[in-house]
Amino acid sequence: MMGRHETHASPAQQRIANLMPLGGLADAGGSKGLGVAAFVFEEDETQPGSFKITTWGYRPGGPSVAKHLARQARVWEELGRPGAECLELAAWPPGTPPETIGGGRMLLDRPHVRRAV
Repeated sequence: MMGRHETHASPAQQRIANLMPLGGLADAGGSKGLGVAAFVFEEDETQPGSFKITTWGYRPGGPSVAKHLARQARVWEELGRPGAECLELAAWPPGTPPETIGGGRMLLDRPHVRRAV
């Protein structure tokens, strides 16, 4: 829903995007219908001044979208939290084996392309 750029966002899509905190993901193609997930920052009571980040899912498809978002965040963490200064985006045909692309990359699969970040 939000990842498609063939047209401008509808008013409903804009309302959802404006409600999301930093870092969110929406999916309308799941078997359970619309799912929205977002990172939520909570104060860590065990370490004053620190925060913990969790993912929350909203709507019927939200829990599965939240799990996906959390998995992507773990990959980012494992890669050493790279920033935009070293960001590289490569596009491959769908189904390209990960060993062809090379290790240490986060893979984002879409119907017509496999992206490696």
